[in-house]
Amino acid sequence: MAVVTQNLWAKPGSIRIPGGADIPFWGFATTAGREPQLPGPTITARVGDLIRINLRNDLQDFVSLVFPGQDTIPAPVKNNGQFVSYNTHASPGGTVQYSFGAVRPGVFLYESGTNPERQVPMGLYGAIVVYPAEDGFERTAYGENTGTGFDVEKLLVLSEIDTRFNQATEAGRQFNLLDFSPDYWLVNGRSFPHTLLPDSTYFLPGQPVSAKINCVSGQRVLLRCINAGVQNHTFRLGETTPRVVAVDSRPLNANGSLDATYLRNTLTVASGESYDLILTAGATGQRYLHDRDVTHLCNTGQFPGGMATRLDVMIWIPWFAPPAPWLLNCRESGGSIHLSWINWATNVEGFVVERRTLTSGFQVIAVLVVPGMTFYVDNTVEPSTTYIYRIRAYNANGFSGYSNHYPVRTGSVV
Repeated sequence: MAVVTQNLWAKPGSIRIPGGADIPFWGFATTAGREPQLPGPTITARVGDLIRINLRNDLQDFVSLVFPGQDTIPAPVKNNGQFVSYNTHASPGGTVQYSFGAVRPGVFLYESGTNPERQVPMGLYGAIVVYPAEDGFERTAYGENTGTGFDVEKLLVLSEIDTRFNQATEAGRQFNLLDFSPDYWLVNGRSFPHTLLPDSTYFLPGQPVSAKINCVSGQRVLLRCINAGVQNHTFRLGETTPRVVAVDSRPLNANGSLDATYLRNTLTVASGESYDLILTAGATGQRYLHDRDVTHLCNTGQFPGGMATRLDVMIWIPWFAPPAPWLLNCRESGGSIHLSWINWATNVEGFVVERRTLTSGFQVIAVLVVPGMTFYVDNTVEPSTTYIYRIRAYNANGFSGYSNHYPVRTGSVV
């Protein structure tokens, strides 16, 4: 038995959504000096391990944790007969420790047990993945004779955000939860197209985990979908039909005695529910995975966006970042700025366009998800303003260096 220790700091932070301002949230950091992340860091263990979580509370609210699906006995807290927390909490500036044994494999949530109707939508949640005590000749999700062997594994944590709720809660204002109406929908804390960017993207410090799945033809892919949000999400799996091998971390082919697994292209993942899916990657190409509710595929009403990601079946997985794009050129036409560049690399998945003025720093204005794209039109410029542009390419292994910087000035209003 091993002891798996995870330190968590509950902190305020901010996340970035495509086309929108930064949004305040509450999340968990892994060290005192790091930014909180959404979702919280994934805790991994094997059956038989002891999981020990040290929670430090840097928020102004009491904070506790609960562990649905784990063999734990919570200790609810009351004050003068009034309910406070579902489990022992940490006061502002305080600490608390939780310990429990990992008794069965699967994917589970850990989440706030204090005012969860506020703190969970604010971001105080994460995932626990427990693997079998021992694997044989192949990696499995639930052990031998369960049909859960895999080559590639991807955890997809679904959730949503109501910007008004987050802003009010961070400011200490009351918010009527009957008015909760999300305007962003997330996979691994990101909204499309940011979901396709690699891990540890430099301008998403609070959202470090990519939601894109990379594999090669013939590999067995394990998708682990868990819904940390408050809404149900009907998730469509592109032009592929995976096999459902476990629901709520209960394998459907336990010990090979009764195979109750089934094929399903579209799944409704209820709030708090999880599904384990296995597919064999077919021909090379891109398959989008997305929420079937079109309103959940928007960022503040702008399509496309929201709860979408992609499965890329490649000839080979890139093991190095792409080279920088060449010869960026910019020109004004019709009140817009037209950018063009040369891309000679074969391992590019997309591009990030950045812009600054003479008095501001560079900001990301677009994430392009088409590998062969060599142009972009910026329609968000102001008249009589000098802009400086630069771009960089990305793939699953990271980002290229920057292209040359190119200044261009817009005309005045007639």
